[in-house]
Amino acid sequence: MSLKIDSLNNVLNAERDLKAIDKALMMSSKLLEIWASGDLPQKNKIQSLVFPSGIGYDKLKGKVQTKRVNSIFSAIPLLSKDLAK
Repeated sequence: MSLKIDSLNNVLNAERDLKAIDKALMMSSKLLEIWASGDLPQKNKIQSLVFPSGIGYDKLKGKVQTKRVNSIFSAIPLLSKDLAK
């Protein structure tokens, strides 16, 4: 009986994960629109979602930098590059 429950839990978790990935991809495709129309709290949420470690500005180099990009968003340029081939 517990094997059936474990299998059902695995299926449900996989479906939940797929829904989360679909939602992230849908949101990422509209990220510019959401950012442009959002207020400051909305922009803070987006920034925290995309850059969970935060972002910084190197004044000497004049560059924005971050230690980490959310893995969902960091994969998009790679996927786009593959699709363009």
